[in-house]
Amino acid sequence: MYIAYSALCEAELQPKVKDIYNKPNQCSQADDAKLEGYLAACAKYRHEIAAIQQHFPGWLPEF
Repeated sequence: MYIAYSALCEAELQPKVKDIYNKPNQCSQADDAKLEGYLAACAKYRHEIAAIQQHFPGWLPEF
């Protein structure tokens, strides 16, 4: 019974998921600049980030 129920729920979600991925990219130039700045800072301080990650695995600077 659970398999049939989960299949029905999954079928209901399919159109919603497709709608999310078919929307045009709505990032602004400010968002792009912020991302580029974040990536540049991460590249510049990659050694310091690696040292912190030795003590806190998976840690990343806040975006």
